[in-house]
Amino acid sequence: MTGKPLKDDPYHDDKKYHMADKWNLDGKVSALCFKKPRAINLKVALWTLCLEAVTCEKCLRVLAEREKAKQ
Repeated sequence: MTGKPLKDDPYHDDKKYHMADKWNLDGKVSALCFKKPRAINLKVALWTLCLEAVTCEKCLRVLAEREKAKQ
């Protein structure tokens, strides 16, 4: 042991999870929070279809607005 404290993200891959909204035939996925559909840069963020896994604040806001509109 070197005595250095362990980091929360030892592999430096703590990325934001977007809600997947649209995808194309190439397999590129666009996030719900994007105004214009474009591919998510997987070097800095990831996508999911699971509501509980979303960490993007903008995606969460859009999901909350959609839920509120249902009521």
